Amino acid sequence: SSLTKETKELLIEFYVQNTGKKTLLLKVPQCCYFLQQKPETPQTPHGFVIFLRKRLKHARLKAIQQLDFERIITFTFETKEQERIQEYNLIVEFIPPGNILLCDATMKIISPLETQEWKDRTIKPNRQYLSPKKEYNFLTITEKEFSKLLTTSDKESIVKILAIDLGLGGKYAEHLCKAANVMKDKKKLTTTELHHLSEAITMLRAHKITPVLTESGEILPFKLNESDRECESENAPLTFIEAISSVLAPHAERKKQAEKESTYTKVVDKHQKIIDMQTKQKHAMLEEIELSTKKGEAIYSNY
Repeated sequence: SSLTKETKELLIEFYVQNTGKKTLLLKVPQCCYFLQQKPETPQTPHGFVIFLRKRLKHARLKAIQQLDFERIITFTFETKEQERIQEYNLIVEFIPPGNILLCDATMKIISPLETQEWKDRTIKPNRQYLSPKKEYNFLTITEKEFSKLLTTSDKESIVKILAIDLGLGGKYAEHLCKAANVMKDKKKLTTTELHHLSEAITMLRAHKITPVLTESGEILPFKLNESDRECESENAPLTFIEAISSVLAPHAERKKQAEKESTYTKVVDKHQKIIDMQTKQKHAMLEEIELSTKKGEAIYSNY
């Protein structure tokens, strides 16, 4: 797969009983989804890919887990090594700048794609994996805990508390403020406003996942506006993964085609510059020949 500083894309191919092969694309830190068809892969794989193949080839996927409400997914694999069952955890962090790392059963890091370091945690081999810590989890936060968050947060508005401290991002934070009829720039809420906002959070968590397409071309897990419409293919509703794939796969293909065309154009431009330079040099040499011929004839006629 394509693993560079600019592009971190890892393909994992699964064999699903009664279904066949399924290819999962991990595009870090943007997204992950199943591909409709397997794309071309580099002839010379990245060293980290070769390392993962040695450890995870023919492994069985035991579990997939999201860390609380964080953008971190853990794939737990089981493999048989020298008659012993070995467990590995492949951790994918979608928090920018993103990372992929393989840990053992005790969450000790065996090898990361990239070594990274922050003030409160370090990603490098032989270190215990520590995930980013948020005090409050959007999936389980209560009205009492939310009230405490409002008083302890250093953010200056309710919309930023929802977006950053609870990890919702701007779109869903603004949606909650609108649903609860609360001014998004406020921080101190009345008891009624706090209750309405808490109810809006509960309703947001209870939404059934039904992929919808927005006017701007985004895929959302449920309707936020009346203009959003359900994603369908030949009048049949799509799953969320199918909807993402139907939008992103063609876009990725167009992008790769554009990159190929760009590379081709650069090669053509390079050769055209060489041709132009040689043509210029040829004309200069012809002019020099003509001038030298005239000089020779003048010398001969006055010999």
